[in-house]
Amino acid sequence: CEAMVIARDLTLPAAPREIYDELKENAIEVEVLVNNAGITRDGTLHKMSFEQWDDVIAVNLTSTFMLMRAAARSMMRSRSGYGRIINISSINGIRGKFAQSNYAASKAGNIALSKALAKELGCPRTSTWCPPASNDRAFDENWAWHVARFRPIAQILADNGCRLGIEFIGPQTLRARTKYTFIYTLGGMMELAEAIGTGNIGLLLDAWHLYTSGDDLDVLDVIMAQADVVAGRQLEHEVQ
Repeated sequence: CEAMVIARDLTLPAAPREIYDELKENAIEVEVLVNNAGITRDGTLHKMSFEQWDDVIAVNLTSTFMLMRAAARSMMRSRSGYGRIINISSINGIRGKFAQSNYAASKAGNIALSKALAKELGCPRTSTWCPPASNDRAFDENWAWHVARFRPIAQILADNGCRLGIEFIGPQTLRARTKYTFIYTLGGMMELAEAIGTGNIGLLLDAWHLYTSGDDLDVLDVIMAQADVVAGRQLEHEVQ
C-alpha cells in the first residue's frame, strides 16, 4: 500500500485545482473524497473578530466547496465512472454551541452544501451514525426509539430510490462516560437495520470502529454473505 502526500493551504482558491492537477500528473484517479479539514477560533459574538470568523469559514466551508467542485468534475470524467464525496460535519451545526457561532455556521453550511450537491449530481445513498450509549434511555427503550425514528426516514428514502447506511461507533471510551450502553458492534447494527425493515438499510463500515469495537476481520465473512455496505464500492473492494 502506498500513500501520496500533497500539502496545500486550503484557504487559497487555487489549492484544490493544484491538488487534482498533481494527482493527474501522477496518473492517480480519485474515487473517494473525504472533506475532514476543520479548525476552531472560538469567541462570543461581541468579542469575535472578522479574522476569527473568516478563518473558520474559509477552512471548514469554503475549502469543502472548492474540493467538492474539483472532485465532482474529476469523478464525472473518470474511466471508472465511480465517485463518492463524504463531508464531515458536526452536531454543533444543528444545535449550535456557545462561543462557536463561526464553527456552527460552517458546519451547518456543510450539511446544506451536501444536500444541494446531492440534488445536482444525483445521490442514491446517504448515511448517518448511531450513538453507542445514552444517559436517558436503557437499551431496550433506546432500541425501540431508534427503530421508530429511523423507519419513516428510511421509508421516504426508499420511496425516492435511495438507500441508508448506518455507522456504529466502536471506541469504549465513548461508552464509559454514559449511563446505558447501546449498539457499538457490526452485528448489533445489522440487527437494527433488519428491525427497521424497509429493505434499503445497510452498513456504513468504518475499519477504525470495527477494530475498536473488539471485532476482527473474521466478522466480515458474515457481511460478505448476507449484508450490504451502502456507502462505498462493492464490499470486496471496500475491505481490501
